[in-house]
Amino acid sequence: MRVLGSALGLWLALFALVRLRAGERPAAPVLASAARPFAWTSHNSVKLFKRTHASTHPQLDGWFLSHYVGVEQTAAEFWMNDTQYSSKLSSGSAAGGGVKFSTACELAGVACCAERASMTTLGTFTFHEFRSWLTPTGNASVEAWVAHWSGLRNFDTSKEHYVWDAYMHLATHFFTPNLSSHARRVVSEGVPFLGRTYSNPVDGAAFYVLAVTNPYSGHAFFVHASKSE
Repeated sequence: MRVLGSALGLWLALFALVRLRAGERPAAPVLASAARPFAWTSHNSVKLFKRTHASTHPQLDGWFLSHYVGVEQTAAEFWMNDTQYSSKLSSGSAAGGGVKFSTACELAGVACCAERASMTTLGTFTFHEFRSWLTPTGNASVEAWVAHWSGLRNFDTSKEHYVWDAYMHLATHFFTPNLSSHARRVVSEGVPFLGRTYSNPVDGAAFYVLAVTNPYSGHAFFVHASKSE
């Protein structure tokens, strides 16, 4: 019976593979309401409120996301001797190259435990760009990962075709009504980017998208828009 069961399982797997190769899509599973802790319409259903990225330089990371993507930096924090501190030091302006926050970790060269920049969008959703000097990293440091991911990309708008790397699927996508300001900024400041157009599958309207790689986390960020001048 065990051999028969194994053989049947193998046959079913091969049958499914043949169907996929023939272009057939398997039916999506139907989830019973009991499969979820709460109904999606319940006030107890889960809400997305935070995404954390490992960062080589959290405050530069925060500046990059604010200046080129458009999310607002709302906190610059660091930890020393099990105590959390909030930095109030900033330089620059939104009109003159962006606001950059600084912490005692970089200003005084003190031995920090960790550092974070918090970025806010959609009212309550935050990105935490985080660096720890104490957390184990295994055989590869954060710097090594960021260098590897960033090194896989060569954004160049002169190239008609661009081959995606596997780590671009970790990207975050945003929407803005008009992409013109983003495009002018990255072009004028020489930031490598990938620009593309596509048809909205809902109504066939032209959409525009611009992608940049954050050099301090290695993650790609996409901004989509329905207009670009």
